[in-house]
Amino acid sequence: MKKIISLTLSALLTALMIFGVMPIVSAATYVTFGDWLLEVKSDTSYLVAGYSGTATEIVLPSSANDKDIVGVAEDFYDRCDSDLTSVTLPESYTVIGSFAFYNMSNLSAVNFPPALNSIGEMAFYGCSSISAVDLSAATGMKNIPYACFADCALLSSISFPKNITTISDYAFSNTALQSVELFVGLTSIGDYSFNGCSSLSSVVLPNGIVSIGESAFYNDTALTSIYIPASVSSIGANAFAPMAFDGGTLTLDCYDGTYAATYAYNNFLNYSGDTLVKGDANNDGEVNIRDVTYIQLYRAGLYHIPDDVKTIDRVDVTGDYEVTIRDATKIQMYRAQLIDSL
Repeated sequence: MKKIISLTLSALLTALMIFGVMPIVSAATYVTFGDWLLEVKSDTSYLVAGYSGTATEIVLPSSANDKDIVGVAEDFYDRCDSDLTSVTLPESYTVIGSFAFYNMSNLSAVNFPPALNSIGEMAFYGCSSISAVDLSAATGMKNIPYACFADCALLSSISFPKNITTISDYAFSNTALQSVELFVGLTSIGDYSFNGCSSLSSVVLPNGIVSIGESAFYNDTALTSIYIPASVSSIGANAFAPMAFDGGTLTLDCYDGTYAATYAYNNFLNYSGDTLVKGDANNDGEVNIRDVTYIQLYRAGLYHIPDDVKTIDRVDVTGDYEVTIRDATKIQMYRAQLIDSL
């Protein structure tokens, strides 16, 4: 990928020179600080850009020359002389650049600080000794970038921050993930994002997700059932494979009439479809005053309504993906014929 980008940039520069236009290219400025190479980010901050020491377990610095160090620069791996096994980032770090730890195959331990809000493309690609990633404290993270953890062969556990909105293409392809739980707020899963995760047996997609990319869960042979929320309106080719007549054992769980049910039927996938009755809190197939009562009892802690994604799709009628007193009120309005539908 880097070579392709380099060739494209080279072609652009050549074209500009032919037409007599010379682009202004701003080169990074570096300073040394002990064993550390630092990239000047601003008048008041640095990024760690390299390491010339021999230690394999390192703690990155948080300040130098009376300036804050706020993250790891792009291509840190290319300026690191040590075969790192452990990296500790200060809690103040906000960024990890693209290709930062690319192909560091012996790197097995990295912490992700709470201030972190950005990780670059392929930052941990090929880090084949990492077995667990905990991003839950990094609440400023909105996106898992392109191929960020792809080919991390031992990666079996991932904890996501609850504010993630997108998972980009190839983000976790060819890893050893066993389970994935995603949260309300996520809208899209990219192409090949969990492709080739042969140990992945449990996936929880959140209410409100809209799109699942091409081959997103392709060849995830341990995955036998997955619920597709009613909000999904786009599923790419081969997102779930193989097809039923090719021996596929995966069953898509979905409601009849949803996009997912149509997709499963059209793509020869096993699926189980239940009838979706919006507002049916007690799951008796009807919407009546008992559902209002059950929601009120639930809010008072006197009745249990499961909080799984499929139940929320049925009970939530206000579109906030929670069961609240507003749902009971809307059902009452529907029963009184003050609104036409739920």
